[in-house]
Amino acid sequence: TIYRIAPKGFKPEVPALDLATTKGQIAALRSPAINTRYLGFTRLKKGGEKSIPALLELATDENPYLEARAIWLLAQLGEKGGTAVMNLPGEASPQKRITTFRALRRAHHPRTMDLAGQLVHDQSPAVRREVAFYLRNEPATPRVIDLLLTIAQGYDGTDRSYLEAFGTGATGKEGAVFAVLVKGVKARDWSAATAGVVWRLKTPHAVPALRERVFLASLNAESRMQALESIAFIRSLSAADAMVDIANLASDKVLSE
Repeated sequence: TIYRIAPKGFKPEVPALDLATTKGQIAALRSPAINTRYLGFTRLKKGGEKSIPALLELATDENPYLEARAIWLLAQLGEKGGTAVMNLPGEASPQKRITTFRALRRAHHPRTMDLAGQLVHDQSPAVRREVAFYLRNEPATPRVIDLLLTIAQGYDGTDRSYLEAFGTGATGKEGAVFAVLVKGVKARDWSAATAGVVWRLKTPHAVPALRERVFLASLNAESRMQALESIAFIRSLSAADAMVDIANLASDKVLSE
């Protein structure tokens, strides 16, 4: 068993713990030893609001791991702690914004949805993906559908991980999302990104429009084949009927032209 790798002559020193003071608790939270930082974490959490100033200072540390520990704990310190987290400067760090959102989400903070409403407009696709995952278990309220629509509109047409995150967030809400996504837009006018989003939604509500796109001569063969594949992925009677109709009405030559 390897217990430690260290230079020759190294003599470890175990720092003394002062868990009776906030300063000592912060020092424990900084420790690389998980058992030591657990002691600091629990004491700071027990301290409640009086721990917030010291944690806010740690939340701006240059070390991103220490920064994350402070954010994670702040989110668990009630309304004031959550508000303090949301007001942290994080414009230059997408990872910090993700950490903040995850911390509030895990703490079931009442302002999580408010932050989600801000982050769906974030410049970073990684941040918007995080919001999409959060929305998976949310009911299909108008606000949630609107957030999913905003995420869908941020799809660049090529980022498959982003598209999958969006699809995960739309679980159980596919029909409602599709309705607002294509509202007022004819099937022949879909952008490549919209067609990709519809492909991922896999909703029976899209079958009529997809069937129309299969036979649109104004579309290139790739777009028409994508529409055909989209129907093939939809598990519904209407999709099966559409595939039969297409098979009877179209030939390989028609779809490839």
